[in-house]
Amino acid sequence: KDQFGATLSWADLIVFAGQVAIEQAGGKQMKFCPRRADATDGLGSEYLRPRGWGFMEGITELRETMDSLGLSLAEMVALQARQRSVVQQTRTGFRGSWSADVNQLSNTYFSVLLAEAWRPYTSGSVQGYVNSGNTRFMLSTDLAIKYDAEMEAVAQQFVEDNDLFLETFATAWTKLVNNDRFKGPTGNLCY
Repeated sequence: KDQFGATLSWADLIVFAGQVAIEQAGGKQMKFCPRRADATDGLGSEYLRPRGWGFMEGITELRETMDSLGLSLAEMVALQARQRSVVQQTRTGFRGSWSADVNQLSNTYFSVLLAEAWRPYTSGSVQGYVNSGNTRFMLSTDLAIKYDAEMEAVAQQFVEDNDLFLETFATAWTKLVNNDRFKGPTGNLCY
C-alpha cells in the first residue's frame, strides 16, 4: 500500500491479497478486477453485517443467502471448502481442520465431510462436530452440505473431481468479490 499510495484502495488490496492466497494454496489463477473505491467516511458500513451460512439457521436460510449473492448451488458448496485460519479457529472455539495441510485448497474437505461420522462437540458457546478420532472438526454450516441431498450430490462430484472443485471455487470467488461492480443497470465491469 505504501508503494502505490492513493492509486491502490484498501478494498483492492484486501481482495487481491485474498486472491493471491487462494492461488498460492493451489487454487486456479483468477482474473483480478481492480478500481474499487474506499468509503473514507464509513457510510454504509452498518449494512455489512455478516449473514448466517448455516445449518443452525436452517438450510432454507443458507439457500436464501446463496440466492442473494447470485451463486449457484455448486458455487455455494465450493466456497464452504475455504481454508480456516487460526484466527477463525480461535473465534469459533475449535482447533483443528479437515485436512493435514491447512495451507492447501483441495477437495479433501468434501472427502472428509462425507466419509466421517460426526458427533456434537461444544467449545464455549459454539456448537460444532468432531469425528470419532477427535482429529477433525466441522461446524453446523459444514454438516448442512452432508444432510441436504442436493448439496451432498454436488459435494460428491467434487470428491471425484478436484479440478471441477477448483474451477467452481474460482468462479464463485470471482462472483463474490465482484458482485457490486456495476456497469449500467444489468452489467458488471468484471465479467
